[in-house]
Amino acid sequence: TTDGWQLTADECQWIVRLPRRRNGVIIWQPRSFVGSNKRMLRRVLRRLGVGTGIVTNPHLHAFLREEPVSFLDWITRHRHQPGP
Repeated sequence: TTDGWQLTADECQWIVRLPRRRNGVIIWQPRSFVGSNKRMLRRVLRRLGVGTGIVTNPHLHAFLREEPVSFLDWITRHRHQPGP
């Protein structure tokens, strides 16, 4: 979670979520779904006004630059990493 938005993933795609207040409670509403690659994710984030630069958002910047690039490769690697 950063700058009022959240990046999560399910088994099929990355999910960009934005907070919405409903009955006084903040819920994270899905806004965009990206199942292809980080280049497209970067484009979607830019369209939503999310800063992806090293100064504005260093963690996201590093994530977008690291391998693997495709969602399928990323989720495969992510699934096989040991938990905390």
